[in-house]
Amino acid sequence: MLSRDVPWQDCLAQAEHYPNIAIIPGSLELDDASGALKKVNKALPQLALKNSLEGVRKHFDYIFFDCAPNTGLLNQAALVAGDNFIIPTDCTTDGLCGADVIVEIAHSLGQLSKCKYIGLLIGSYEKESYKHMVEFRKMIKEYKDSLIEPKIPATSYIPAAGNKNQTIFDTHPNHKAAKAFVKVIE
Repeated sequence: MLSRDVPWQDCLAQAEHYPNIAIIPGSLELDDASGALKKVNKALPQLALKNSLEGVRKHFDYIFFDCAPNTGLLNQAALVAGDNFIIPTDCTTDGLCGADVIVEIAHSLGQLSKCKYIGLLIGSYEKESYKHMVEFRKMIKEYKDSLIEPKIPATSYIPAAGNKNQTIFDTHPNHKAAKAFVKVIE
């Protein structure tokens, strides 16, 4: 899709149980996304994703990028292409530090990115865990105005969802994780 070799419509997976949700699932081909971004736009590879979505935006109310937790070029491109961003994290010190880094990267992109930070979505939350409570209190203190409800329960991991090139909405539509994610989207 980035290089326009494949039409964006051919990349979509329609969520069977949620007709208003269409997803472009991740794949192993994303391992070389940085290379593809650099081929499309050598001077400013962060702009390649935004440019490739020019004709797509008018067909959707919202476009969500589910990026891996890193500071790589694909995540930077998603921040440039997006209007707003949410940081999903878990209740750990690393999760809190990672959230801070992503916000810093968004600000460092300056004029390239108009992407606005919306909030922090806490996943893998165990309310019975003392460690999670301590970290959650730190997150409340630092991000009190931008915590997004609901917290995704720690028992939400669904291994089959990513392995079948389908969405969680197709493989487990009634699972509490699917329902929690739908609440976030709504």
